[in-house]
Amino acid sequence: MVHPRPAWCSVRSGQGLLASRGVAAVVLAFVLCCSTSTAVAQLSGRLAEKPLGVGYVRDITQVTMFEYMQTLAKRLEIGKAMFQSMPMEQFEGFRSKVEVPINGAAWYMVQGLLPSYEVVYFQQVIDVADAKRMIDARKKMFGPNGSVETGGDGRYKLVRKNSWTMDVPEGQTAEEYVEQVNKQNASSRRSFQQSAKVVENDGKEQIEQSWSTIEFHRFHDNLLFTTSFEELWDMDLPTRESLTSSISSRNDMGVEAFFDRIPMAIKQLGWNMLNSTAGTQMQRRDGELQTTADLRKSSFELGLAVVKAVIFDVEQTNGWMRLATDEEQALRGEINFDARRNSGLTKQLAEISSGNARFAAIVNDDAAATVHVCVKFSEDSAGVPNAAAAWMLQAIADATNNDSTVFDAATRVAESLSSFSEHRTVEAFLKVGYSDETDGVFYGGLQVDNNPNLLNGIYTLIINSGEPTKDLEAFQLVEIDGRSVIQMTLPESDLTALQRHTGLSITHAYLMHENSCLWLAVGSENAIKMLQKSAARCMEAGLVARTPLLTAKVDVEKWLSWPEDEPTGIAGFLAWADANLGWFPPSPMTVNFGQGGASEKPAPLLQPCLDLGGETNAAFTVIADKAGVRASLHLGEAVANYYVARMIDAQDRMMRRFRAPEDVSNEEATEKETVGAPVEVVE
Repeated sequence: MVHPRPAWCSVRSGQGLLASRGVAAVVLAFVLCCSTSTAVAQLSGRLAEKPLGVGYVRDITQVTMFEYMQTLAKRLEIGKAMFQSMPMEQFEGFRSKVEVPINGAAWYMVQGLLPSYEVVYFQQVIDVADAKRMIDARKKMFGPNGSVETGGDGRYKLVRKNSWTMDVPEGQTAEEYVEQVNKQNASSRRSFQQSAKVVENDGKEQIEQSWSTIEFHRFHDNLLFTTSFEELWDMDLPTRESLTSSISSRNDMGVEAFFDRIPMAIKQLGWNMLNSTAGTQMQRRDGELQTTADLRKSSFELGLAVVKAVIFDVEQTNGWMRLATDEEQALRGEINFDARRNSGLTKQLAEISSGNARFAAIVNDDAAATVHVCVKFSEDSAGVPNAAAAWMLQAIADATNNDSTVFDAATRVAESLSSFSEHRTVEAFLKVGYSDETDGVFYGGLQVDNNPNLLNGIYTLIINSGEPTKDLEAFQLVEIDGRSVIQMTLPESDLTALQRHTGLSITHAYLMHENSCLWLAVGSENAIKMLQKSAARCMEAGLVARTPLLTAKVDVEKWLSWPEDEPTGIAGFLAWADANLGWFPPSPMTVNFGQGGASEKPAPLLQPCLDLGGETNAAFTVIADKAGVRASLHLGEAVANYYVARMIDAQDRMMRRFRAPEDVSNEEATEKETVGAPVEVVE
């Protein structure tokens, strides 16, 4: 059966773009990069015969990624500065002649004095002439600075180099600067080399500086292999069949890693180095309180136990991802970490996943966004909460000069903290919800114990915290429907500042202790009703065993369907963030590019992306049992489109800030002349 090939960069009938291609741009980055290990072009050790892992992408190339992003940008009318700076004609050289090309990377262990790994990239080609065309396309990107050397029988070396002459920087001699550059070269990555020397021009002392990069290529079995070490030309390469035979036509991306191929001696060496370093950090320091030292030591011991199990007992990893199609309008993926049978890790995983959840009944309630965590730690971790309780008591005693009232309150809170060493279950949740009865509300909870003095202890610590009296007057311990509740009313001045910075009009916060849990709600005066309803449902359902370790999900369409005039502003927060926060939604690229130009607001893109069509929900789940850990992802096409559009817009705004003001003015004038003109869509 032939799997239907989803259309690349096309406009789906009445539904918009296949967003997941743009998300795939992040994954494909490893195909376009070279190894970053240090030393010279030759390896300083012996390359393993089999790779530790192989990752691949199917029918995803530089050209198809670019076409998807260009089409999306045209539909949304964004990214003009970004695409103007791209040499679009050069992308044609990378267009694959294979109908459904498979590209990827293989990771190899290098056994030597200091073990390391190397990456060999591969891409499917028609023949050796097609491979040479791809190499020439890479060379063309660097103009006269690039050259290709032929080693015969499908072997090529791509060299890029440049040199220039510069004046000696102020505050340094020529010799000092040259020494500095050459020292940096000694620690630079293999694929990049730089050098400098002192020269004399017209009786003036100057510096001649140069750099060069080298890539080694080899055509083998209709694959073009690329790496940064010259042993590629002579090593035994895997066949196309061995790399692609396990690839399912249903999957667009995949990865396999075989940790059992790492020699035990190397695992032991790595563990010994880590354990030794951690052991040094666990020692009590001069002048340090014993409680602080105990807390750090118990935390390190817990972390080391987990790391040791992962190093020695994870056998292999495999994962896949499927992109959006007309039938499945969401990106779907899964990655599995398989544990070695009857190992220490299998026992740990069985215990970690055995926590008794108190919030399970409301994980799938009517909230628009949910994060829920439920993990049960081993008996060996019991020292961590006890050490944390002792540290808290010591810190509060020192800060308050042993005030008896405050210390008694802290002791009540410490009792609940220590109780984690008995039930060993860490469960918490955070949600965004709405109802006509409660208005918009942020609400959450933490499983603790049935300590009757916990809430009073927390309140006493708050009112004795030393904060200004006008701030503490906002807190009250009240009784609502027979329950003791800590109520906080936001002062008018703080409310104004909150509205300005977040668009929210939150007036009240509530904290209550019910069903051995702490419950928190933030919203309007009616937010407490959401806690009452949620606590009642959880009490009725009782404890539930073996819930996922992590559940995170959001339904954008549901969130946006709430009334726009909802008083807390929570219903409209997504739209407000979309129009005001350059880093929203959080991603490595939006956070990086969205920080500059603080006064510059981003283009509102959320609703335009939703109008393109596709699912509007996203979910991420992690489950565990004695066989291993499995993480699953479901990302609606509309949400994926939005992430990509935001990255395009963030980079475009950054590039506009660095362009000459007159160029921007001319561009804006042109835009005004073309307002209302039809936008060409790439079919």
